[in-house]
Amino acid sequence: MAYSLCWLAVHGKVTDMILDELQLRRTGEREKSATKLAGAELPTGWYVVVKDQDVELMRDHLLKEISLQCECVACFVEDRSHTASAVGWKNGRKVWSALHDGQQGKEHLTLRGEFPALFGPILEGFKAKQKASGGDFYFEIPIELAREITGYRHDLPVVSKESEPFEILQWVPPQKGKK
Repeated sequence: MAYSLCWLAVHGKVTDMILDELQLRRTGEREKSATKLAGAELPTGWYVVVKDQDVELMRDHLLKEISLQCECVACFVEDRSHTASAVGWKNGRKVWSALHDGQQGKEHLTLRGEFPALFGPILEGFKAKQKASGGDFYFEIPIELAREITGYRHDLPVVSKESEPFEILQWVPPQKGKK
């Protein structure tokens, strides 16, 4: 299955506040995995919002605002072009970012910022796999970093007590006179 999606996970805010800040509302409809626009409580304490074929959840202005008084991780995955990126924000500040653009080569990797300690083993592990096999393992680096921090990965099931952990969400149009 080819993926083209973006997801944002937030830790340190209640779900209703997250949804309000993202201008989203609950529909009450549930699904096993995220399709168009959905959110789920993760067992790790993070709340994740997944949006297909869009990068809106990766925009700096949005992440700066939503990360105030909490921590956020956003991830973009585009299988066709073998592009993956992840970014970490905390208290309104971008802390780190990782980008692999497969169109720039199998070993393309742009890293910026202060990475958590768990990043070193992830980076070295995928570099070793790449060297051993010649595949495009750098694509996995941003995705795996985001998973290690939040517990979410777009192509793995969410462990939950509910059979359908994702709730379908809808955008709330901004009210006239508000942002």
